[in-house]
Amino acid sequence: MLIWIFIYTLSFIQDWALRSEEQSLLIERILVLIRNVLQVPSNPEAECRTDNDASLHDQVIWALHQSGILDMILYIISSADEHQFHLHCLEILCLLYREQTAENLAEASMQRSLSEKQRDEQELMAARRREKQRLTAKLPPVRHSRFGGTYVIRNLKSVSDRDIICHQPLERVVSIDFDREKQQQKRSHRHVHEEAQVTRRSAFSVR
Repeated sequence: MLIWIFIYTLSFIQDWALRSEEQSLLIERILVLIRNVLQVPSNPEAECRTDNDASLHDQVIWALHQSGILDMILYIISSADEHQFHLHCLEILCLLYREQTAENLAEASMQRSLSEKQRDEQELMAARRREKQRLTAKLPPVRHSRFGGTYVIRNLKSVSDRDIICHQPLERVVSIDFDREKQQQKRSHRHVHEEAQVTRRSAFSVR
């Protein structure tokens, strides 16, 4: 619904000679809003998406393309009469290509290349091997360790003035770690995180 409101408002661009100052301000606010939406930093850890998958940023770009807003932005940039909106549109175009490299954009075509298909197959096979190794590592050992049990360390007193009891074998007495079961201090989330430079390959339809 919001996209169609943008389209109706941006339709005033066609009648630039008859446009009022209020309509011009409304168009500028919509362009600033689109820029701010595209400027939201991505969070790959929360999205958990791989390359060639449509991220939230890609979905926003695709919605703008399907609604025709990107065509209107290109019209504004190519029109000498709309010079007051050129800076906002240039910022939008710059944010459209965020996280993209020139190599990935140059390789995009109507059909996927053979090398790209082979690379995707190799990445898929490598991911399956890693998943298989991870599941294999989680399997419990078949035989119980013969060294399992409880050990008492002589001449080393605990808080209760008794010998320390250890529930796992130790090669050396100095290997005892009393901080293993302590609760870690919570990290502060009030610090502003610096936006890292992320490079990814968007979905084929978006490229």
